[in-house]
Amino acid sequence: MRSVYLVTYSQADLSIFPDRKSFADAVCEAVAKCEGPKCKIVQWSCCQESHKKTGKHYHMAIKLNRIKRWLPIRQYLKNKWNIYVHFSNRHVNYYTAWLYTTKEDENFIQSPDHPDLANSGPPRTMSASQARVKRRPPVTEDSPKDSTSGGEGEDGEEKEKEEGHGQASTSVKRRRSQRLSCFDVSNIIVEKKIKNRTELLALASAQKAEGKTDLAEFVVNRGNRLVEEVIATAWEMENASEVLKRSKLTRLEILEKCLLEDSCIPMDSGCSVRRSY
Repeated sequence: MRSVYLVTYSQADLSIFPDRKSFADAVCEAVAKCEGPKCKIVQWSCCQESHKKTGKHYHMAIKLNRIKRWLPIRQYLKNKWNIYVHFSNRHVNYYTAWLYTTKEDENFIQSPDHPDLANSGPPRTMSASQARVKRRPPVTEDSPKDSTSGGEGEDGEEKEKEEGHGQASTSVKRRRSQRLSCFDVSNIIVEKKIKNRTELLALASAQKAEGKTDLAEFVVNRGNRLVEEVIATAWEMENASEVLKRSKLTRLEILEKCLLEDSCIPMDSGCSVRRSY
């Protein structure tokens, strides 16, 4: 779990990094330059948020294929762009880091082929993960007392916000007791355009690998028959209005509609001619 980190650039200089992509590219470049081919970035997500008083800051959740120390990367960013960033490994899995990163910024960006971690409705995090957070003290990969850690925003704003993640998780944990209902899953099915159980299993498996288990729990606990029924009902409800509208048409109206859609009129000779209506 210590291969997951949260990178924070407080009071960001937008003349250096005007958008999320430019900051994410800089961090990825620093990892590649300092660690070489052995250390690979599995995935990342990046957001831009506003300080309470003034200015912007960036958060970047990043998952690596191995544990590492961040001092060389911090120094690389300082030497090349003259910026100070803070690195934290307080999140127990990538999903909680992703959730923290994307909580306020609707325009967050993600790495290519990033797993789909968003479900319909308010996100739910794992109570087990929250318990693990409470059992171990918050630590950073490098000493938090080091002044080059980049501070944590004006008047400790960023530090307060990140530590406030524990308080925020209390309400999230409270919501967690309400597991995904059939209605929640039906919304997910329609939103993600899932047509069968295999596609739903694939989504649940990808989310479970990152620490998001609510959908996987639903699939395992409810059984095959109910899952199939939820998928069928979700699409039946989604298409109900169109089916009802079609049922009220006469046979002649249905035929005319089909001809308009196909723009094709069959001829006596067995051929067909393309026409516009």
